[in-house]
Amino acid sequence: MIELDARPSDSVAIAIRTKCPMYMHEKVYREAAVIIGEESQTAEPAPAEEEPQSELEKLKQDLQKAVDAENFERAAILRDKINKMTQDN
Repeated sequence: MIELDARPSDSVAIAIRTKCPMYMHEKVYREAAVIIGEESQTAEPAPAEEEPQSELEKLKQDLQKAVDAENFERAAILRDKINKMTQDN
């Protein structure tokens, strides 16, 4: 096993290219993981005009969590998403 200290994006890229497993601290996983393909289980979808606002609020909360955790790479990505959403409106 090779232990490597690198930025998260570089670590993921290296692991994918070399087809190696990735390991991370549980705290990092809980704070930074994105679950893909999970759909809401609510009976009725929220009205369309409310959805972007709640998504924006969620992004702002996630941004604050990323900053608090000093995960600045993730914070920059979230900041860019927030800026794009607010510019579109």
